[in-house]
Amino acid sequence: MTSKKIRIVVQAGHVDPREPGFESGTGTAHEQDLARAVRSRLVALLLKDGRFDVVECGGRTPDPRPFKCDAFISLHGDGSGDASASGYCYGYPPGDPSERLARDLSVCYERIPGHPPHRKDNYTRALAGYYGFSARRISADRKVLVEHGFLTNPGEREWLLSHLGDIAAAHYRGICKHFGKRAVALSPKPKPKPKPKPAPKRVDVEFAGRTVNVRQRADNPALLRRIARAILRGLTVVVRPSTRRAP
Repeated sequence: MTSKKIRIVVQAGHVDPREPGFESGTGTAHEQDLARAVRSRLVALLLKDGRFDVVECGGRTPDPRPFKCDAFISLHGDGSGDASASGYCYGYPPGDPSERLARDLSVCYERIPGHPPHRKDNYTRALAGYYGFSARRISADRKVLVEHGFLTNPGEREWLLSHLGDIAAAHYRGICKHFGKRAVALSPKPKPKPKPKPAPKRVDVEFAGRTVNVRQRADNPALLRRIARAILRGLTVVVRPSTRRAP
């Protein structure tokens, strides 16, 4: 019996097509690029895993509404007039299990070296009350908005845009962790079996018309020294590939 796949909606915030009534919400500079890039990488990992049914969308949540899924994850980047503002955080409807999913995502995000600091989750009303969380649009027990960091902070922006694969992998691990799954899409490829070494060549060696060495390894140091001494003494040495079978 095939087990039911876990349905995940992955939204790239502010990306076309946008939600009616929110068409002017294009996000901060570079936010759409970040959201789109992380979404494509995360979706690829979830599909490679094979245990997830993945639906990707832009700012407009998918139809039919309310769209039923097991988890809704919306990807964003923060912005501020203060170029020193820094940190990542999550927005979610208060309570379990959305808060637990945010916590699992955070645990994996913080394994990336150099990650931004963790700001307080739901630090604005807009985070906890994100329009995409509306029960009229999404029917899910788990709804999380990810603010990856501040794109208006030059150093943080550089870090975010240079760690797109790491960020997507962290989200994938967090999702697997939350649903009690092993992150199989990130398992290292099995090492190829070493190719068997070819058997050493065997030769028959004839000294002065008399076959002396039979089925000797062609790279045998003692045999090579004996051949060299025989040649120095003026003896005729003939080396032939051995046609005799091993005993």
